[in-house]
Amino acid sequence: MDTIKDDGRAVVLVTGGTSGIGKATAEILAAQGKRAIAVGLNAADIPHTQRFGRGELITQEMDVTDPNTIRTIVSALPRLDAIVHCAGFGIAGSAECTPMALARKQLDVNYFGVLQVNEIALPLLRRTASRTHRRGRVIVVGSIGGRIGLPFQSHYSSSKAALEMYVEALRLEGRRHGIVATIVEPGDLATGFTGARVTGEPAGSPYAEECRRSVGHMAHDEQTGAGPDIVAQVIVRTLARRNPPVRVAVGRTYQTLMLLKRLLPDRTVEFIMRRIYL
Repeated sequence: MDTIKDDGRAVVLVTGGTSGIGKATAEILAAQGKRAIAVGLNAADIPHTQRFGRGELITQEMDVTDPNTIRTIVSALPRLDAIVHCAGFGIAGSAECTPMALARKQLDVNYFGVLQVNEIALPLLRRTASRTHRRGRVIVVGSIGGRIGLPFQSHYSSSKAALEMYVEALRLEGRRHGIVATIVEPGDLATGFTGARVTGEPAGSPYAEECRRSVGHMAHDEQTGAGPDIVAQVIVRTLARRNPPVRVAVGRTYQTLMLLKRLLPDRTVEFIMRRIYL
């Protein structure tokens, strides 16, 4: 990636920016006049640079688990005003039988991918915040599944739950250094996420039939849900807030669900989840 000159426009790094929520977010930011750096896999067929009035969308290939490609991207940036973490994928399978290699890959991308990008990019975010006297923003796309354990997606839920605690800690640590973090929690969405989900339940598993039914139900809810734009709009609004919250559930249905999760006994929540998915 060629070095970019600083022209005063805010620069936002968007991981997972070649599809779904990340792509929609980057396009909105560019349309607002910002310089959006959309990074992700399979970027070869996407135009390298697109103009949106005063804004600019630059798309580059980057793997969130590869520190070398991350350094290449970040070192070319003149400043960094915000990071939006949208990269991730999902696996399905029982808690007992999902292959350990697949479970580790789930955490490597969804959780450690965020940490790897931040390890390299946060120093630039802090320097920019110090120079502009405006707090650098970190937005992490989590999931409602990070607040409620999903049957046959326990490893996915675990990866998103880990991000919940990471964001809370990052907010505390970053406050005096010009950094504020928020986790955005979508629910079921009609994106490429469903088709890309990897099912790791072995043949002959005692959970196979339950897994098939449960994941099929989730896939139906996802594909009949809202598109990625609704989450992208929440992300962009959150970036613009002076004091963004710790977490934002997307949509009134999921906001109500999170309220009920806090108010209802755990056994009641468990009963409801069994009725829905099992």
